[in-house]
Amino acid sequence: MVSTAIEVLPNEHREAVIIDNNAAAGISVEQLTSSIETLTGTKPIICALTSLPLDLSGKICVFLEELVHPLYDPQQEQFEAIHKFVSVSKGIP
Repeated sequence: MVSTAIEVLPNEHREAVIIDNNAAAGISVEQLTSSIETLTGTKPIICALTSLPLDLSGKICVFLEELVHPLYDPQQEQFEAIHKFVSVSKGIP
């Protein structure tokens, strides 16, 4: 006897947060936002590193700021903000 049952998994999409500095060279934040919304059905939150949402748990964070200016020696506030989203978020692509 062979089973042909197909398990239906819940369609679970994580909420996304795009962390941008308004100067991401060559990156269209609008296009990225549109693509994420098309794939997940949920519009991502767009914010700066200095204005992160209070609750990042379970969210996927897309950090664009370092594409323009690598943070080799971040200031204390930058380091704390980066530490917050890296340690609490569900993932960073």
